Amino acid sequence: MYLSPGEENVTAGSPALTLSGHMETPGYHTLPVEDEVLLTKGEDFSVVVRLTDSWYKYPIAVEAPIRSYSSKATAHAGESFISADGVKWQDITKKYPNTNVCIKAYAKYPSISFNCDNVSVKAGSPSNITVMMGRAPQGIAGYQMQVSLSNPDVAEITGGVSFPDWATLNEISEEQAGTVTMKAVDLGTAIQKNAKEIVIGSVTITGTNEGSTGITVTMPMMTADGGDAIVPCDLTTDISVHEDVMPPTPTPPVAGGGSGSSGHGSHSDVGAAHDVSAGESKSFAMKESSFSQVSISAKTNIKEMMIVVSDVGDSAGGYRCANRSGIPLCGGRASAYQR
Repeated sequence: MYLSPGEENVTAGSPALTLSGHMETPGYHTLPVEDEVLLTKGEDFSVVVRLTDSWYKYPIAVEAPIRSYSSKATAHAGESFISADGVKWQDITKKYPNTNVCIKAYAKYPSISFNCDNVSVKAGSPSNITVMMGRAPQGIAGYQMQVSLSNPDVAEITGGVSFPDWATLNEISEEQAGTVTMKAVDLGTAIQKNAKEIVIGSVTITGTNEGSTGITVTMPMMTADGGDAIVPCDLTTDISVHEDVMPPTPTPPVAGGGSGSSGHGSHSDVGAAHDVSAGESKSFAMKESSFSQVSISAKTNIKEMMIVVSDVGDSAGGYRCANRSGIPLCGGRASAYQR
C-alpha cells in the first residue's frame, strides 16, 4: 500500500504497508491488517498486488461489462492500472473500457472503547466506566455522546458524570436513570492530529437490583479539527449486578458418619480453613451454631469444584455458597457445580 501515489506511477515512494502470502484456491480473499495505516480525508492511496501462478497465465481478476452477466459494470480512468513488471503501469480503461481490477481496501473511522470489557458491580455500589478513543487522525474539535442502559431496573447512571481536562466547554444536556447525553468542545485544540488513547468521558453506574443490563454509547455528532465528521461505530458491553454475599447462618448438625453422607472421602468439622489435595474429596459436618463460614483451599490449581449443601430439614434455610470473589454459587438447600 502506497500513500499519495503519482497519477501514472502507483508505486511512487516507499510502501506504507506490505503483506505477502499464498492462496490455495481462487475466489474472494480478505487479508487482515494488523498495523493500521492512518489516512486523512481526501488523501489518495494505492493498493498494489503482485500475483504469480505456476500454470494459469491470467491471474489478475477484473470486472468488465459482459452481456447477460455483468453488462452494467462501469469504471473510470485513473482507478485501475496493470503492469507486467511493476515499474511501467498502464491505465486498464485505455485497453479495456469500463474495466476495473478486483481489489478493494476497507477503511474505518477510529473506534471508541470502554476501559474494561465486562463490568460486574455489587448492588448499591457505584462503578466508574470511561469511554476512550484509540486514535484521532485529524484531532477532535468536539462531540455529542449518549450513554444509555438497556435495563434501567438493574442499574442506573448516577451523578458521577465527568469530562476530560481537554473538554474545556462541556454540558450535560439530559440525564435520567437510564440515559445521559454529554456535549464537549476542545477550545484549546489539545487533541491534535494523530493523538492517541484519548479520554472522551466517564459515567458512574450504580447497581440497583441483581441481574444484567447492556450499556451502549453512541456518537450522534463528533467533529475533527477543520470540521470533518468523525463517525465511530456504536459501542456496547454488559453490566452484571449481584447482591452482597451474606454470611451463612447456623444450621442444625448434619447426620452422617466419618466419611460423610455420601460415603466418599474424609470427614472434618467446619470452623477452620482446610487444605484439599488434588483429586481428594472431603466433607464437612455442620455443628450447630459453631461456625460462620467454611474456607477450602486447594494445593494445586482448581479445575473442578463441587459444593453440595445437604438437605437438613426445613429449618436449614439461609446459608449461601460463594467463591473467593464473593459471587454466589447457590443458596438455600441446593447443589452447585463450578468449573
